Amino acid sequence: MQKRGFLCSTRIPDKIMENNMSVEECWFVYGFKFLNLYIGFLKYHSIGSAAEVDFDWEKVLASKNLIGWCHSHPDHFEVASGTDHKTMRSWVRTLEKSLICCIKCKTTIKGHVCYIFRRNKKTIENQKVKSILIHNLLICQHLTQL
Repeated sequence: MQKRGFLCSTRIPDKIMENNMSVEECWFVYGFKFLNLYIGFLKYHSIGSAAEVDFDWEKVLASKNLIGWCHSHPDHFEVASGTDHKTMRSWVRTLEKSLICCIKCKTTIKGHVCYIFRRNKKTIENQKVKSILIHNLLICQHLTQL
């Protein structure tokens, strides 16, 4: 199920709150890379089920400023799942550029963790990176040159 029309919103519909359901949420991250920093804003919020969330892939293909995604793991740890790895590898190949995968979770002190996925010759590598998430602003810094 895809929700459209949410722009930088983190409000969960009342029906979900009433049923005390944990749902996965997703945002596109639009921005730019400068030296070893990725600076972006979360945009186009969508709400899914407990284990997955859909998004508008046509917006992905139409945007040159997309630098990655942020999504929640409501009942999981901050580790990127097998689905996250598969999805990110596919998009890195499709878009032919490095992408951020930010995971919002309750199990870390700062409430999120970020990875950068990039192509290295024939494989896709990922690296956990330093990051700050303030409201809808995301800044990631990798320590090695990607």
